[in-house]
Amino acid sequence: MPDPNILIVEDEVIVAKSLENKLTKLGYNVVETAITGEEAIHAAKTKSPDLVLMDIKLKGEIDGIKAAEEIRKHKNLPVIYLTSYSDDETFQRAKATEPFGYLIKPFDEKELQRAIEIALYKSKLANELIEAKRRYERAVEAGKAVVWEIWIDKMRFIADNIETTLSGYTVKELGNNFEEWLKIIHPDDLNAALKLIEKVKSGKIRKLDFECRIIRKDGTVRWILNQGKIVEDETAGGTKLIGASTDITERKQSELALKESEERFRTIFENSGIGMSIVAPKGYFLQVNKSFADIFGYTQEEMKGLSLLDLSHPSEVDRSINILNEFRDDVNLSSKQYEKKYIRKNGEAFWGLITVTPIRDENGKVLYFIGQLYDITQRKKAEVKLAKYAEELKELNKSKDKFFSIISHDLRSPFNALLGTAEYTIHYFDEMSKEEIKESVSNIYNSTKKVYNFLNNLLEWTQLQTGRMEVEKTRI
Repeated sequence: MPDPNILIVEDEVIVAKSLENKLTKLGYNVVETAITGEEAIHAAKTKSPDLVLMDIKLKGEIDGIKAAEEIRKHKNLPVIYLTSYSDDETFQRAKATEPFGYLIKPFDEKELQRAIEIALYKSKLANELIEAKRRYERAVEAGKAVVWEIWIDKMRFIADNIETTLSGYTVKELGNNFEEWLKIIHPDDLNAALKLIEKVKSGKIRKLDFECRIIRKDGTVRWILNQGKIVEDETAGGTKLIGASTDITERKQSELALKESEERFRTIFENSGIGMSIVAPKGYFLQVNKSFADIFGYTQEEMKGLSLLDLSHPSEVDRSINILNEFRDDVNLSSKQYEKKYIRKNGEAFWGLITVTPIRDENGKVLYFIGQLYDITQRKKAEVKLAKYAEELKELNKSKDKFFSIISHDLRSPFNALLGTAEYTIHYFDEMSKEEIKESVSNIYNSTKKVYNFLNNLLEWTQLQTGRMEVEKTRI
């Protein structure tokens, strides 16, 4: 440990020098020697000594006692008075400043050393006590707590002498009568508290662990946790309960919110028309709702002994394993949908759309899965039908294109003949003989008749294809 630093306050230069030599010889560091009260106050603030040796009679307007008072206002330093005054009045003035020693001049070196060592030791203990008190007060304030003791026989209540953040009342306002403190307990919790006190009085319980609500001074309701234990105080001759009360309102609100959330989830889970399941990380069912069990044809109890692999179609087993591993390996994967083939209890295969949501801990490890399953067998069948219809429509389009190609070819040939014969007749009518004209008209007639018959056949075919052909049945 470093040598203690000492401030000397002495207006006699020779005495101050002699004192400094003695202190140096004893292993102390003299940080400064002040000859007035003002210098002593300034040195105490700037030099940070561990102890002050203060002469009472000093030059200037401030004597040693006044200087010590000022120093104690700003710095918690131990002061030892070194004085030639032995009168009771001076001693009483000095005593009021709570000095750590009072030496009458002249004194010997050993006496001085003992006084300094005792003062330094007491100062160290006092500082540690002050720091412990500060830590205690900060902890109590941060924890929204109050420390108390209850004398069982007298029902006397003693609490911290601070305004409690629990109730909003000061200790002075509620007093030391425990019955007054009971009045702030919520009426719904008061009977339970009184029964607990009776058990403490009768010695049935030695420890206290009790949650209740209180009504604060401002009318708001807070939850508090009361914990304590019975202590026998032989000195005072009685039994007391020592403990602390802590504000747990936020925790209780979180617990109630969590409970409500769990109740809502349970209600949705059990009554949902969607198949819902809770699955362990390895794929075993922890819980399923009725809709989920009905999809597979099992009871809810039967489902608890099964795993995803037991319900997966043989062609989907490897895929089911890969899905579980995918969520295990990728901590950022939150939710995903899959179309999978499953097997019912009766062996029937069906298609399902499963939504998998992992519930993870703070480290990303999967705690369990929540699954939502829809039976999409009918949809898959409809998709197959649609695919078949699409193929049929494709074939029909090919037939249509081929048909129109045939029509255009079969119509073009007779119309070419018609146009050619008609054009020739128009241009060479005057030069044509009667037989030639008759032949041209005959050709036009025959070509027109072929086109007409073709169109009739086409019309009949169209009626047949569109279902507009009327069938007349006749017995032969």
